[in-house]
Amino acid sequence: MLERKATRLVADDPDYLDLVRMQMSFVDQMRRIYTLAKRIAKVALPPGIAQKD
Repeated sequence: MLERKATRLVADDPDYLDLVRMQMSFVDQMRRIYTLAKRIAKVALPPGIAQKD
């Protein structure tokens, strides 16, 4: 993901940085949702079903 982010910053479109910022923000938010869902699953699901890291 970071490699893609670095290569995409060379675009010539003037609105491109805004688009990249929006995409990276979306990815960060999805990562936070995934992490929260994982934590909730560990607490809420029976021990045999929830995977432990």
